[in-house]
Amino acid sequence: MLDRFEFRKNLSSEYLIDLLKSQHEDVSLDFKEEHDLEWVELVKDVMAFANTEGGHIVFGVKEDKEKKSFSPVGVSDSFSINDITLRSKLEKYLNTAPEIGVSHHTIDGRRYPLIYIVKAPRPISAIKDGHKNGQKKAVFSAGDIYHRQTSESTPVKDIDKLLTRYIDSKDNFQSKQVLNNLPFVPVYRSKNQFIGRSKELNDLRAYVEKEPGTLSILVDGLGGVGKTSLAQFYAYEILENTKAGKSGIVVDFIVWVSAKDEELTEQGRIKKEPELKTLEDLFQTVAYVTGFEEELLAEQTYESRFSFTVDLLNSLNGGLLFLDNLETFYDPRLLNFLAKLNHKTKTIITSRHKLLDNLRLPVNRILEVQKMTGETGGRELVTTWAENLGLKNIASMNNNAKDDFVEKAFGLPLLIINTLNDIANGLSLQDAVNGLKTLNIDSDLLEFQFHRSFKYLPENQKRVYFSLSFFIEPQSKKTISAVSGIEGIDLDNSIFTLVSRRLLIQEVPLDVSSEPLYTMEPLSRTYAQEHLKADPKIEQELRSAYHDFMIITEKNVGILLKPAFSHGFKFSTPEENNAAAYASEATRIWKTRRSFEDAQDKFKKAEILAPKLGYIYSQWAWVCEQSELSEYGEKQKSRLEEANSNFIKACQFDENNIRIWYQRGMFEIRRRDPDSAQPCFERGLECPGQADDPRCWHGIGRCYTIRATQITKTTGHRAADNFNREAKRMFEKGFISRPQSKADITHNAQNWYYLSLSLYHLAKTNSDYQRIKHAINQGLELDPINTHLMKLLDEVERQIRTK
Repeated sequence: MLDRFEFRKNLSSEYLIDLLKSQHEDVSLDFKEEHDLEWVELVKDVMAFANTEGGHIVFGVKEDKEKKSFSPVGVSDSFSINDITLRSKLEKYLNTAPEIGVSHHTIDGRRYPLIYIVKAPRPISAIKDGHKNGQKKAVFSAGDIYHRQTSESTPVKDIDKLLTRYIDSKDNFQSKQVLNNLPFVPVYRSKNQFIGRSKELNDLRAYVEKEPGTLSILVDGLGGVGKTSLAQFYAYEILENTKAGKSGIVVDFIVWVSAKDEELTEQGRIKKEPELKTLEDLFQTVAYVTGFEEELLAEQTYESRFSFTVDLLNSLNGGLLFLDNLETFYDPRLLNFLAKLNHKTKTIITSRHKLLDNLRLPVNRILEVQKMTGETGGRELVTTWAENLGLKNIASMNNNAKDDFVEKAFGLPLLIINTLNDIANGLSLQDAVNGLKTLNIDSDLLEFQFHRSFKYLPENQKRVYFSLSFFIEPQSKKTISAVSGIEGIDLDNSIFTLVSRRLLIQEVPLDVSSEPLYTMEPLSRTYAQEHLKADPKIEQELRSAYHDFMIITEKNVGILLKPAFSHGFKFSTPEENNAAAYASEATRIWKTRRSFEDAQDKFKKAEILAPKLGYIYSQWAWVCEQSELSEYGEKQKSRLEEANSNFIKACQFDENNIRIWYQRGMFEIRRRDPDSAQPCFERGLECPGQADDPRCWHGIGRCYTIRATQITKTTGHRAADNFNREAKRMFEKGFISRPQSKADITHNAQNWYYLSLSLYHLAKTNSDYQRIKHAINQGLELDPINTHLMKLLDEVERQIRTK
């Protein structure tokens, strides 16, 4: 099974930044500048990567062959590549399309498309010849198998050897999937930043991996000393080692649950509802992580849920259970629960109370995390972070000065790192030390940091921080970027620094293919909003951008400006809901004000929030088509081309939405192009559960009506009979059997008109015209003022009188 966490990481901006630093291509990395995109060349390279070790293709990098160097230059705005089109090309030319992902990133104002190719479980070969545009010579031929050698994609010459390699590695190829709900760990983005805890980390490894009889380990220490960070770091280490086949123990699952019952507010620390309040909360989390939620809900009593969870964990091959901040957990039933688990499940507990007196919970091993001193990692922490932040004067201090700095910061890594960040942002070393001297270790460290940090945040970080403070619910990078105006590597660096300082909190959903979300402590949000008032210009700018993106739709109310997501629309993410509301607002602007530019602006902002939401592009296409009616010449042609492009995108991104296929088909009908329209209606009928959709049958009938009209003009009326018969057959299927809305009634009236029109062209006798008159009257009962029906009725009655 494909590891979604690893997949997402390989498409991230952080990963791209590392790739751009490389000055050479190899078996797993290829740079391309841009030029004209030749799909067959790209198919060949993707096949080669998949047949070797997988890898990355980065667009927007220029090669200087004389200097043998590479320079990131970005791609032009017109350059386009997406996973849907690429997959269709791979399926066209290859026997199996490998797993690929495509992402787009903006760094220093330049755009870099990134393709990630996963290693294939079996060799992939070409099934047809691939030619470049306008050239007869094939880039590859049917039957060819390409792989990577050094930095080139070359044909495989020894097929037997390749097959042997796959057979030998088949058991090891797929990385192991570990079910987990691990929270984001800032320090784990770079192992070099986890400083000064090597002894504690080695002890934890030994207790868990080298002592088969050890079932539970207590990680004990003061608040802010790094217990949770140590446990989280180790959890991610186990996760990576297990996926790479290097773990010392078998791990099927990693469950993380916290009993933290406090949060910061403007009134100081207050009680909050913890994730782990009773043992049943733990049962629910285990079921959630392992995918047995419905089965757990089916158990009616505590005893049955207890037994179900124990049996579930014991049936797995092994795993880790992390219980964080357990000093605030008071359910005595935990003792009995842990006693029922077999030796394959290891429990790691973090707590400030070594003995856990309230629970009388025995542990097999106790790992004490002490405050740092200079000799036990403090010097190394100060030196490393000072070098990272460019503080050469602090990095070069002697050991005594560093030891004194660590001591002033109470030996707490969080306080050391945040203070160094403040110095990097403008706080003098002397003022930093004086501030530490006045700090009471029993006071709220985070509150102290919030008060001081705002003054020394650089401009980009301030905008990012202030922008997020408008939101109560966690938000993604896209939303933060939209409000703050910061994007690309500047946004990534700002978020990373703010998360590292604990000023922002990063949340990762269980579905690791989703993007991470960011939020902040309530007290931090309060301080941010207060400090923002000191700069009215920035406040107005950010608040305006915030409201601009908070457009939502509510039933019977219309478009409102509110600081909330997920109202009115039911797409899969809050961003998609908000983007859909943005598109709805754009359509409303066009209908009420006929301002194409203002509507276009709204659509572009919707696209920023959800670039793959078909609903946006279907609405956009409709507005482009409608605005075309008021334009002339090249502008009119441009609007139609834009409408066509948006309809294509809508169908690509929402290919199982019959409504969008129908809309695109009707667009082609209005352009009098039945050969383009009919495949759209037929594709709509292929959508799940839509084989008898009357609207699409009506659309196909319209295609035959247009063909009949066209051939009548050139060949004569009777030559169109076959088309009219087909149209009649389609329109007979085109009635909505139980109309429920005004739109349904209008559709049926229109269908009566086109059915009557088809019958009219086929009519020969007076009785034929009588039947047509009856059909027309059926339509007029639904829509008495339909001018098309009334005009056709006049013509039919004239024919009846003359027969």
